[in-house]
Order: sequence, then C-alpha cells, then structure tokens
Amino acid sequence: MLVVGINPDVVTYSALINEGMVTQAEQFKQYMSRMKISFDVASFNCIIDFYCTRGNMHEAFSVYDNMHRYGCSPNVDTYRNLLRGLCKGGYLVQAKEFMACLVDIPYAIDQETFNALLLGICKDGTLDEALDLCEKMVTSNFLPDIHTYTVLLSGFCRKGKIVPAIILLQMMLEKGFVPDIVTYTCLLNGLIKEGQVKVASYLFQEIICKEGMYADCIAYNSMMNGYLKAGMIHKVDMTIRDMHHNEVYPNPASYNILMHGHIKKGHLSRSVYLYKDMVRKGIRPNNVTYRLLIHGFSKHGMTEIAIKFLDKMVLERIYPDRLTFDVLITVCSEKSRMSNALQLFNCMKRLYMSPSSKAYSAMINGLIRKNWLQQSCDVLRDMVESGLEPNHTHYIALINAKCRLGDINGAFRLKEEMAALGVVPAEVAESSIVRGLSKCGKVEEGIIVFCSIIRAGMVPTIATFTTLMHGLCKEGKIADALHLKGSMELYGLKIDVVTYNVLITGLCNNQCVSDALDLYEEMKSKQLRPNITTYTTMIGAICATGRILEGQKLLNDIEDRGFVPSYKDQILEWRMENAMRRLNIIRNCRKEITSKNEVELLHADHE
Repeated sequence: MLVVGINPDVVTYSALINEGMVTQAEQFKQYMSRMKISFDVASFNCIIDFYCTRGNMHEAFSVYDNMHRYGCSPNVDTYRNLLRGLCKGGYLVQAKEFMACLVDIPYAIDQETFNALLLGICKDGTLDEALDLCEKMVTSNFLPDIHTYTVLLSGFCRKGKIVPAIILLQMMLEKGFVPDIVTYTCLLNGLIKEGQVKVASYLFQEIICKEGMYADCIAYNSMMNGYLKAGMIHKVDMTIRDMHHNEVYPNPASYNILMHGHIKKGHLSRSVYLYKDMVRKGIRPNNVTYRLLIHGFSKHGMTEIAIKFLDKMVLERIYPDRLTFDVLITVCSEKSRMSNALQLFNCMKRLYMSPSSKAYSAMINGLIRKNWLQQSCDVLRDMVESGLEPNHTHYIALINAKCRLGDINGAFRLKEEMAALGVVPAEVAESSIVRGLSKCGKVEEGIIVFCSIIRAGMVPTIATFTTLMHGLCKEGKIADALHLKGSMELYGLKIDVVTYNVLITGLCNNQCVSDALDLYEEMKSKQLRPNITTYTTMIGAICATGRILEGQKLLNDIEDRGFVPSYKDQILEWRMENAMRRLNIIRNCRKEITSKNEVELLHADHE
C-alpha cells in the first residue's frame, strides 16, 4: 500500500485482525503509533472479538483495559463481545459478575447482551436461573425476542424437559412470533435425545417440510442422527436422498452420520463408497470421517487398511486427534502388533499429544505379553510424566514379568518407584515383590522380602500370604504354609476361600487328606462356602486314596448343601462330573460291601 502511495488506516488494521493476521496487525499497530494514527472503538472491538472468539480472554481484557489510554470509551458492542467470550469459554461465574458491573454503566446493555448471558446459563443447565434472567430482562425494559425464546427452548430440550419446551413454543406462537428453522431444530434435537424419534419424524415431515419452511442441512442432520440412534439405517439413507431431491447439499457431518450407521452394521465396503462419494462431490472429509473409518476397520481386524487411512489423513494435512490415535494404539496392542503401536505412539509424541489412560494401559499390557519389558517401562514412565496416574496393576504386572525373567533388581526398582509415586501403600508395593518372586518359583527370596515387611512393622496383603503359601505348597513345604496361615490369623486377616483352596490342594497333593478334611470342616465352620475347586480337589484325593467313608460323607455333604456350580469352564464341569461319578461308585461299592457283610452275619446267626 505504501509503495503505491496509499496510507493505511484503522480499517487496514481491522482487516488484518479479521483475517487472523495478529503478528502483522501488531507490527502495523506500532506503525500507527509512530504515525499518530488514532484507534477508534470499532478497531478495539474488532481486536476484542478476535481474542474472545479464540477463547483468549486474558488478551481480550488486556485490550479492553488499554482502550482508555487511547482515548476510546467502550460501547455496547465491546461489553457484549466480552460477555460472549466469557460464556463461550466456560467462565460463567465471571460472566455473571461482569454483567452485574454493567448494570451501573449507562447504555452498556442491550437485548443481545441479555441473550448472550442467557445462552451461557442455559448451556450450564441452570434453567431456574435462566428464567430469573428473563424476568430481569423484562424489568430492564427489554422484551424477549425470537432469539431469547429459542435459547430458552434449547435449554429445556438439553435438560430433557420436552413438555415445558412445547409449552414455550405455544407461548411464542400466541405472542405472534414465528418460529424459524433454528427453533424447530432445537425441539427436534430434544425429542431425539429423549428417544422420541417417531414424534421427531412427525415434526420434521408434517410441520417443518410441509409448512413451506426451508429445512437446512443442520435440520436434516438432526433427523438422520435420530434415525441412526433408533437403528433405522434405511431411514438415514432415505433422508440423505431427500436432501439431494430438495437441493439441500449434504455437508461432512451428513456423510459422517450415514457412514457411522453403516460401520456399526459392519458394512465397511458401503462406508468406503460413501467416503469416495464425498471426495468425488468435492466435500472434504474431516477428522471425524477418518476417525470413523479407522475405528471401523480396526474393530473388524483390518488394521493395515486403518493405518492406510491414517497415512491418507496426514497427507491431506488433516492431523489426527487424540481419539483417532487412541483407537489405533489400543487395537494394535490388543492384537499384539506392538511395532505398529510404538510407531503410532512416537507419531503422537512428535505431534505433542499423549495417549489416554486406556491406550497407555493397552500398550503396557501388550508389551508385557511380548516380554518387551524395557519398552513397557519406558511407556509407563512416559505415562507418569504426561500427568496421568498409572494403575497399580501396571506396576504389578511388570514386577511379575521382571521376576519371571530373573531381573530381580529391576523388579525392586519398579517397587520403589511405585511406592514413591504413592500409587499404592508401602505394604502393597512390598507385597507385589513377594508375589512376583513366588510366582516365578523364587520362594526363598520371596520369604526374605516377606520377613523384611514384617520387621518393618507392615502387614502383608492377603494375596501375598496366599501366593507365598501356594509357592511353599508346590515345593512340598506344607508345615511352612500352615505356619503362614497361623500368622494371617495372628495379624487379624480374614482367610478367604482362595487361601483355603491353596492349602487344601497342597495337603491333598502331599497325601495329607485327613488334614485337608480338617481344613474343609474349619472352612465350613467359618461360614465360608466351598467352591468347585474345593470339591474337585478333595474328591480327587479321596478317590486316589480309597477313603470310602470320607468319600460318602463328602458326597452327602455336597448334596445336603445343594451345591450347584455355575460352570463357566467346560473342563471344570467335566472334572466335577467325573469326580462326583467316582464318589458315587465308591458309595455304591460301600453299600454292596455293607449288604454283603449283613447277609453273612444273618447266615452266621442262623447257623
């Protein structure tokens, strides 16, 4: 402009702001100061609106505070822009306080200012407060307009209050207001949200379409979304055809709704056709489009195609959001495709994004399954650094894996890290090491750590006692396992069915069936209900040792207690049925022997 002899002014500055060219606008602002070109209120309003639209309220109020320095007084547009920005950014408390200050400033509030605050309050869901504001609006000599009624109606619909919304619509009609497509679309969304799809369809077909009202793309999308929620995918297809017939051009959201419906039904080829149709018609696929396709193909096990869509997305300069990455990382991890999961994870880091807690968990578990322990530790620490709180199960799974592979020092480091972060109490952290060592057969080392927990005045968990008992029983050290049971009782820990089953199994495997039966009786006396593991273990031991009397007693006990296991495992079911059959054979044999003995006694007496 300067080259051709045109002097820029405040209009130039406003144009730069409107185009989002903030850096150039700031440079031009300095030029204006040097040239002593004064700013007007319109320029300031333009800057304030720019910052408010982008949610940068700190900068917006900074500009507002500087207006007086340049000899400008804020007007009603200034105040309205600031109020809208506060409401849009979720600063509702500050918006109410700001509105209270404006009451004392002459000509600072108009009808649109009230509507802006009303919209914020309705979005917050405080309808009583919204109605109070409407009353205050009337007492301030501002009559509600169609926008006021629409905002209020939308608030009722958002809260699921359809009847008050319809009454409000009737009031609008009585006062001579003609509801527009925006008003009806709000009601349409409310009906769909409450599952009233048939009523919504009637409203759309009989009132909106037949009353000569122009149904826009948003109204059609709302109706399509309703049909989709009701599982009426054929109606979604029909609606999009009606859009074309009525010369209402679908937008990306229209295609996304239709695509979502077909993906839910597993019609992946149809969803790809819709994607290609979008591109052919010049409708640019957006983030949601690609996320739907990626999620659909990932869910159906076609990870390669999903990753190709991700590549295409990046090539088109549509940067994937966190949810898109999360879906892919989770699916790759669940299918043990950890190389792909790590590549996606690294791609996220380059884009300054972090996975969700669920995606982190899937990655850690997947890496542990592959025994990629170093990578799983790295991902776990990255999770901590990103501000997410790891679950104690992540650490315990890693500790168990480290112990299994012989990396005891690494297991201890993880234990210390877990305790330092406060993920679990100290005794639980220590106990995890004991369980990890016991599970991988290093029972002696587990006992050393266990004793150190006791010496430190901490009480190990029930799971720790049980795991250590299991390890001792496997090594045939039954006396030591029973001694641990005594320690549990001494510490006031309640012995559960799992602990009893571990000890009963250990005793039965070491031919100590009488002791196992004693524990079984003790278990019943404590009102604990034996389960399928208890019975199958004991029946097997009794049958193996030929204890007919104990077998009959146990079978009678099972029948008396009405034990009917809810079988989830066919192998357990088969074992139980087989064991019961063997016990019945033993019982019948005993009856035959008893009958034979009785007959022999009768013969002896007769002789």
